[in-house]
Amino acid sequence: MFRPVAFSVRGPDSLQIGFNKAPSNQLAIDNFQILSNFGNEPNLTIKSIEFSGSVITLLYSISAPLVSYTLVMQDTPFQNFESEDGEVLQVNGSDNKFVFIGPEGPNDIRDNMIDYLSTVYDGAEDNLLHKHITNLAEQMSTARATIRQKSNSVYL
Repeated sequence: MFRPVAFSVRGPDSLQIGFNKAPSNQLAIDNFQILSNFGNEPNLTIKSIEFSGSVITLLYSISAPLVSYTLVMQDTPFQNFESEDGEVLQVNGSDNKFVFIGPEGPNDIRDNMIDYLSTVYDGAEDNLLHKHITNLAEQMSTARATIRQKSNSVYL
């Protein structure tokens, strides 16, 4: 039975799916969808597919940090989602879907704030302190980018 056995988000614009058998290299972008699980965030656009043995790498538009998405692997009228030897992926809602969270983008201000945080505080990603530091760091990063665009140190 052809099925996915591994799934990994590689960054804000790529993910990998490992299968128990090599997937058909005839699979197209239409065989995949990345749907946003939040109404105010758009679905992601898949830009390309890369095949390497039993692994498929999808490159897509940049995901929003900490937003939930669902990857759907599906048949199309032109191409079944199948392995090289013709075994079809079961489209039953569990073998053909993965839910993932858009990773946080790099932010050197946040990273420095977390690195210099006293050991008394827990800076784990899933708590209120980390979220507050992330919010402050995003605002500082935006302000820094604006100042650099203006090329004027008077704003500091």
